[in-house]
Amino acid sequence: MPSQSQHPVVPIDREWAVSVVGLRMQVPEHWWPGYSGSKLCAGKIVAVDFEEPAGRYFTLRLDADEDEDDEIVFSMRYDDVVHYADEQHERYASFQLPPEALADPQREEVRLSRSRSLPQ
Repeated sequence: MPSQSQHPVVPIDREWAVSVVGLRMQVPEHWWPGYSGSKLCAGKIVAVDFEEPAGRYFTLRLDADEDEDDEIVFSMRYDDVVHYADEQHERYASFQLPPEALADPQREEVRLSRSRSLPQ
């Protein structure tokens, strides 16, 4: 699968992740294994699958070519989503795209430290 560098898989905020659905993408051909071109392939994020391995939660569907009958979909990690988002699209600014995926607030660890008592 494309872009297989080692990144830790962390739980992400599901509500925020779903808000990325509809984001337009421009992904260069060289993103896919076995391809080396620089032609941009247009598509959009159409779903989020939290069971997808390796953190590839975001489903990219390429825009259909006139001669293609099949829907072409790929799973992407968030770092690729933010990297290949179509910044020129009119709705780009309506998406919240921080540099890193938002963590899942329900599964974050919180460490409480014992407060030191003040001298009397």
